[in-house]
Amino acid sequence: WKGASNHGTPSFGNGHNYGYYTKIGRTVHCHGFSSVTGTTGSGDWIIDNMPFTTPNTQGYQQPGSCMIDGFNLPAGSGWVTTYKDLNNTNLYFYNSEDNGGWQTLTVGQDAAFTIIWEITYITAT
Repeated sequence: WKGASNHGTPSFGNGHNYGYYTKIGRTVHCHGFSSVTGTTGSGDWIIDNMPFTTPNTQGYQQPGSCMIDGFNLPAGSGWVTTYKDLNNTNLYFYNSEDNGGWQTLTVGQDAAFTIIWEITYITAT
């Protein structure tokens, strides 16, 4: 399985775009690695083809973790995390700011970086 985005067509250095998952019951653990070298798109950085949909019930949103290299983060940024929202197959990348809120990472901020990410979440089925 390879992560994909509907916000343009990313290109990957040496073809590095990998995703793996294990599902046990309704719990799925996903992790991946991408070396993005450019994109034709705009909007938020989202992996929009996670292997399973989350339930449409409050409390099933789930943060994960990641390491990101070479991304031009906004001033005041604290860290970047993955986030799985309700009732979809999207994985978002959020920036948490010092004394600020959460903001999604956007293609306009940077289109060339390397990321290693993981998330565990409950599936709808």
